[in-house]
Amino acid sequence: THFNLGGSVFVNCAGFIRSEHCRDDSLSENIELLDSTRIHPETYIWATKMAIDALDYNEDDDDSNVKQRALEDIMEDPEKLKDLDLLAFAIELERQGYPDKRITLYDIRDELTNRYADKRSPYQPLTDEEKFYLLSNESVETFKIGQVVQCRVYAIARRKPKGDEPDIQPKRNEETGMWQCPLCLRDNFPELSEIWNHFDTSGSCPGQAVGIRVRLDNGIPGFIATKNISDSKVANPEERIKVNQQIVAKVVRILFDKSTVDLSCKTSDLNSASSIEKDVFYDTEAADKIKKEKEAKKSKRQKNNQYITRLIVHPNFKNCTYVQCEKFLQNEQQGQCIFRPSRKGTQFLTLTWKVDQQNNILAHDEIVEEEKDNQFSLGKTLKIHDEEYEDLDEIIARYVEPMSKNALDILKFKYYQGVMEEETVSKLLGNDKALTPNRIPYYITSAKDIPGKPMFKLSYMPSKRAQHELIKVSHVGFKFRGKIHNSFSSLIAWFKEHYGEAPPAPQMGAKAASTVGGKSAVTEYTADFTD
Repeated sequence: THFNLGGSVFVNCAGFIRSEHCRDDSLSENIELLDSTRIHPETYIWATKMAIDALDYNEDDDDSNVKQRALEDIMEDPEKLKDLDLLAFAIELERQGYPDKRITLYDIRDELTNRYADKRSPYQPLTDEEKFYLLSNESVETFKIGQVVQCRVYAIARRKPKGDEPDIQPKRNEETGMWQCPLCLRDNFPELSEIWNHFDTSGSCPGQAVGIRVRLDNGIPGFIATKNISDSKVANPEERIKVNQQIVAKVVRILFDKSTVDLSCKTSDLNSASSIEKDVFYDTEAADKIKKEKEAKKSKRQKNNQYITRLIVHPNFKNCTYVQCEKFLQNEQQGQCIFRPSRKGTQFLTLTWKVDQQNNILAHDEIVEEEKDNQFSLGKTLKIHDEEYEDLDEIIARYVEPMSKNALDILKFKYYQGVMEEETVSKLLGNDKALTPNRIPYYITSAKDIPGKPMFKLSYMPSKRAQHELIKVSHVGFKFRGKIHNSFSSLIAWFKEHYGEAPPAPQMGAKAASTVGGKSAVTEYTADFTD
């Protein structure tokens, strides 16, 4: 209180107050030796305990100055503090309810060993390399010699002519009669004397082009000498490079003192550019495995896309792959079809037709050819699902067109929702059910998760859980629950009467409605559908 310091102020600044004393005052009870250290007063008791234990003094000695003597002796011989087990001391403090004080105890020992020692490392000025990487926000790993970078040309570098420039020999164009400056290559001087005036006039001749100046994406300026522009000889860089042009170059030298780089955009240098080094944790084995898998998939895809060219003359036949066929039918109307070669061989054709124009859904059928004159010609008998046809026109008339018309009846149905996930349809049905609990909402969606087949889903909610069943479109009608219906309206009418019956067991590759205990999970009551 002598210096008008309150208790809280003193506690906050005590570690920064240094109170020196002389040898004669050390044993005075009013002098605290630890005041001449950076040890906080709250931990004086631990510092004193460490000094007494290190010197093996008896803490219970009647000598009232034993603590002061211990501190004074330990400051004169601090090496004895190294024998203390500070970890055991910290554990004992934790047992007494203190938090982990290991770091505090180590700091006390360091301060008693060397009071007010500056632990900071001596100042070292930054090297040119360190400055370069700090200013460019790069590192030795991310920017180095041999790396390929992108840069933009911002100027043509030129060397100004000097007054005593040797070997300056202007050239004359025999065709035009004009003289050319050998430095800036300007070629519109009618008289030789004008070239010498061009040299002598200050700033008139920009000088010889010696390279191009660029700026990298990270902001580092760079220089590409004329000889490093191309493997072939370049007389004038402006003939190859334009200002603001984006180019790719290789780092050949880093000038740390000038914070710039020398580059090369020669093809030979770019081809020999080093790739990014992989760190020690890079899993080479896993990377090779992934690479092989990708190559195998690519090879399989290429193999699947291969087909034998067929000599078939028909407006709907195209020698194309599946991907090309998709592109052909992308903007075509619903019901349009294409016949194409099959990857199975020359005994087969593939029929692809458009089921839904808005959602670009296609269906595919395999055509078996029989009675062929040769492997490239069309068979005299064509079969689709054991049903025989004479030619491609008959397939379109008797198979594609009726099937397309049946699919169109579903597409025009008032409850058709296009492509929609079952989860989304279930939520939509649930909302409708909540509004009208006594009615059975239902919707039709495209079964796009079953590719290549003209399949649709009938989704309905008789009670609390949505049911989803498949409808297959064919040229003879609509197949639903194993029954063939001649029209879509008759299918809906039959469904409304028999919705509560358990669907038949699903066939391979088909999905069936959910059942409970072998019976349909439908509450028995008179159905009232949302029509």
